[in-house]
Formats: sequence, structure tokens, C-alpha cells
Amino acid sequence: MIKTCPVCDSGAKYLFEKNAYRIFKCRACGLGFISPRPTVGEIEAFYDTGNYYCHAENRGYTDYSGLEKALKKMYRHFIRDTIMGGDFDIKNTSILDVGCAFGFFLDVARESGASELWGTDITSASEKIILGKEYNFTLGAFEVIELPENHFDLVFMGDVFEHLLDPFAAIRKLARILKPGGIVLITTVNFDSIFARATGKKWRLLVPPEHIYYWTKESLHTLFSNNSFEGACRSYTVFLTKTYFIERFKMQFGFHLPLYKLFPLQFIPVPSFDTMKCMFRKKQ
Repeated sequence: MIKTCPVCDSGAKYLFEKNAYRIFKCRACGLGFISPRPTVGEIEAFYDTGNYYCHAENRGYTDYSGLEKALKKMYRHFIRDTIMGGDFDIKNTSILDVGCAFGFFLDVARESGASELWGTDITSASEKIILGKEYNFTLGAFEVIELPENHFDLVFMGDVFEHLLDPFAAIRKLARILKPGGIVLITTVNFDSIFARATGKKWRLLVPPEHIYYWTKESLHTLFSNNSFEGACRSYTVFLTKTYFIERFKMQFGFHLPLYKLFPLQFIPVPSFDTMKCMFRKKQ
């Protein structure tokens, strides 16, 4: 069973099977990917079944709206963070949020002074909410929807890159729609993290076909540098509500965290042990 890495063309080794999909890992850049790759129809059916952002069964989020305050707190940190490039000023810029859900990143961008706000999502649950906020919205998979070229100053892809059916088409589109010097800000899984390697098949983020590609710092750097971007990845701080933190803890370890109700803060700051934040700038 021989597979070739779609990012660096090196050989990939078979790890195990999960949810009827075989999991492979590149021997060079560490990229994880599933086989067989889902079809477009299978992916559309996956996201159209139920509400991905509310009460979804075995996928998505049980209550995405309940994460609003915690996510916005994290996004404000993102916008102030030096990983944004230091000289990036969000005021009067054009922002695109891919996989925008209920528009929380766009809300923070608007309060920070961005002038033009766009969202895209594969789920129809987002459309009414985003249009109600008077943002531009396009429904569909990012790889195939129509967007203006050489237009955006910043594209945000929060927990999206692992879901993409064709990340190679996606990065070509990013190169077209961003202005020279424009920024892509990504949060995604870290398949090379100690946590991912230690938990193996039981890793909480190993959920095919919801997650199709399992990225590492090296694989993302290779992909973006091959498409005229420069940048880097690093860990970051995630802010979680106590309820969400306990839910995810039980999902990973199978039991409730003792005494969690005694934690005094509204949000629990958690280092991103198995996810990463990446900033890539389109070369001038």
C-alpha cells in the first residue's frame, strides 16, 4: 500500500484505519491525509445533514453560539498579535473570513476598523446570520466559489484548512484574491504535536471525513512557499468556556475533570497543544 505525499511528493506510510478511512503520514514533511478522499457529493451531504453549528451529531459543534465571547476574546488577541506582521493595520481594510460560521471574526474586524467584510461558508446555517449583519456572503466550498481577484488585505481561515477537499486549489485561489503583501491567517490542526502523536488513533482531531488533511508546520510551510507566500506557524492561546472545556476533555480522555466548577474565571486559557496558528504573506 504505497502512497505519495500530495505536498512534497515523498513517500507516505500507512498508520491505521478510522471511520472506514485509511490514515497515511508523509515520511518527510509529516502531512497526514486520508484515503480514499471523499467525493464532492459526500462532503456536501456531510455538511448538509443537520446543523453543523448547533446540535450536530458526531460532527461539528453542539452549540457554536455559546462560544461567541470566548472566540471573540481570542480573535482580538489575533488582531493585536505580532504574528500579523507587525506593520499590518486592520483599519480600512478588506477582510475575508473563510468558514465564517456566525461571523464572530468579522464582528471583531469591524469593531477594529475594517471597512469591507466578506464571509463564506459551506453550510447554509451561516447565510441568514451573516447577511443579517450586512456583511457580504457567498455560500459554497471556498475552492470553487467566485471571489474578486487582487482584492483582499487579509483572509482568515479559522479551523478550516483541515476540512478542505482540495487545499491545493485553495492556495492558488488565495494567491489570486489577495493583494500583493496581503496576509493569510490560519488556525489548524498540528499533526506533529506531542499530543497528536501520543494519542494516535484516539486523537480528538482525527475525525475523517470531517478532517481530510492533518497539517504540520513543515507541510504548511512547503505548501505556501511553493505558491509565493512567506511566513511561519506557532502555538497560541485558546480561550474556552468551562462547559466546552469539560466537554472536550471528556471526549478525549473519557472522564470529567475533577473540581472544574471551582475554576474562578469565565474563560479557561489553554495552550494550543495540538493546534497551531500560521501567518503567511503574499510576496510583493
